[in-house]
Amino acid sequence: CSTPFIEVTSSIDMVLSNRALNSLEAVIYPLEEKNVHNGAILVWSEKEQKILAYIWNRNNTTGNTYDMITERRSVGSILKPFLYLIALHSHDPNDFILDEAKIYETEEDWVSYIPENYIPKSYGPVVLKDALGNSLNSAAVRLAESIGIGRVYSSLRSLWLSLDHDASYYGYGLILGAPELSLENVVRGYSNLTKLEDWENFLLYDILSDKANRSMTFGQSSILNTSVPLAVKTGTSTDFHDNWALGYNDDIVIGVWVGNTDATSMNDVSWNASRVR
Repeated sequence: CSTPFIEVTSSIDMVLSNRALNSLEAVIYPLEEKNVHNGAILVWSEKEQKILAYIWNRNNTTGNTYDMITERRSVGSILKPFLYLIALHSHDPNDFILDEAKIYETEEDWVSYIPENYIPKSYGPVVLKDALGNSLNSAAVRLAESIGIGRVYSSLRSLWLSLDHDASYYGYGLILGAPELSLENVVRGYSNLTKLEDWENFLLYDILSDKANRSMTFGQSSILNTSVPLAVKTGTSTDFHDNWALGYNDDIVIGVWVGNTDATSMNDVSWNASRVR
């Protein structure tokens, strides 16, 4: 298959694919009462430059199948690592940023933008690594404001993320879930982060692979703690339409999307272990 940027060779690993499908269905079926019916997994080998697994499940309610790897969906907080990657070129992971609500003016008259954290509280001064690991929205928007949305937008585009509107359309929502992207495109974007010989990429990986950096939101014993060292980032879109999880190291990128093909909301389901029951 091909994209505007690269020719891709597929070398599907059937053992891996079957294990991934079984894991996906084991998660989805118990949550059908919460209106969770569909999921997709894409596994990319960066070292081999090959697709190892490309799967999605059948909707047990309708019997329909859709390739949700190529469909655009709201990305939630999945793009935040790219924002912090820019910041790490001039900041240390232990530098402080303020996580506190702030009113931002928009281009629409009488309309303001006030980002809130997933857990509705502010944490005050926090270090960058905790702000990213705990996916704090208020801190992320303040960071985007200091960097400049235009620069963030250009960086995302340079890393193969196919944003279909200009920077002014997204505003500060650019890194909080306003864009719609495909799982395929997000995985390709994350493949740029696997080059750990680059110092900023290594710092980002170190932040996202350390469970201590996400303990405020996800706890120490989170479902995000992996047996194989991986940097992990999740995203939940507004009103629980889409759940995302991306994991990577210098060898592989694993992308997971869970939701419904008809875009109906799940019932209070996210990757936060305290909210998935």
